Amino acid sequence: MKRKGSLLILIIPMLFSLTACNSGLNEYRENAKAEITRFVTDWQHIFNDHQEALNIAVQKGEEAINKARNKKEIDSIVKNTKADIDALLINDDYEFSISTEMVVKKSGEDFSVEVKLKNNSGADIEMSYFWSPFWPFAPRWQYPLFIEPSEFPETVTFLNNETYTETWTLGANFEVGKHDLRFKALFYPNYYEDDTNCVVIWSPHIEIAVDYYLGK
Repeated sequence: MKRKGSLLILIIPMLFSLTACNSGLNEYRENAKAEITRFVTDWQHIFNDHQEALNIAVQKGEEAINKARNKKEIDSIVKNTKADIDALLINDDYEFSISTEMVVKKSGEDFSVEVKLKNNSGADIEMSYFWSPFWPFAPRWQYPLFIEPSEFPETVTFLNNETYTETWTLGANFEVGKHDLRFKALFYPNYYEDDTNCVVIWSPHIEIAVDYYLGK
């Protein structure tokens, strides 16, 4: 009888431990799905032409999160779901990318971001410039710009298969926390021949953080 009693005492704490573990994982799942929802809400306006595909990507991600066995799997699913959503922005004529060497900074420090646009259109174009064809965007953040158009050319020749690159320094005014940063490219190819053909392209996002992993 004593052995049975001791076995029961051992089993009960194990059951409580498993329940607490499952509860924590379920909460992590819900937070992960909320992160995807927030990502979609923040960038809904740039996916208006891809609503059906967007809904499918979100549903697929949420179903995978429900089946995930641990937090590492959930984190991977969130990352991949966001990448699947960004893939909806692919433009066959232009390859658009952004990158930064340091994704975490202390408050007040700048991020150095490299922006690249490759011309895959099959033709050389005269690209309208006006300060820059690129513009940075992040939810609930506005980059302070001081534009002096007279210092910059009106047009830039953009050869086929050429990659046009700019390096931006930004982020000193980002608030503490995580930020999804992406760039918008806006220009008129062959502007003097046709000033109605405006090209608008959105880059994939990159996730940056200010003091986020530093516990401050």
